[in-house]
Amino acid sequence: MKGHPDVSKISAVKAGFGSAALHIGQTEEEIKSVLGKPESRTRKYKGEYYYNYPAKGVELDFGKPGGRVKRIFFFRMGVRGNRQAQVVTDAGIKPGDTRERVLGLLGDPSEQGKPVVLNSGIRFGEWFRYSSGVNFEFGEDGRLDMITITSPDR
Repeated sequence: MKGHPDVSKISAVKAGFGSAALHIGQTEEEIKSVLGKPESRTRKYKGEYYYNYPAKGVELDFGKPGGRVKRIFFFRMGVRGNRQAQVVTDAGIKPGDTRERVLGLLGDPSEQGKPVVLNSGIRFGEWFRYSSGVNFEFGEDGRLDMITITSPDR
């Protein structure tokens, strides 16, 4: 769109912020001016309100209607019905990279969790959280399924 970066060519996102095109703190209108109308909107849990762009491999959580972006999710091809997000972190990590690559580039995470399968059959993969404002979730194959950009720990 005129005046906005082409999000299909996002080359780097910064932990704790995002990119010039998509970043923490943007309004719904700002996101729509960059990405267009969301393919869907969902409210999964209290305090969560998402714009979903599976054709771009991107999901954004505003917290509530009229809120500001709290989390940006970038997906690996096929995860939750998404296409591959065209993104790489400022550390050089992209969806599909291995868990070993993430550890090699960033070192031990601030927190991490083991994979969990809920009674409903929904699977949550192993995850790493870094205080800089970037989180990673891995698939059963040990490859990066999702990169999440959040505000950094203060």
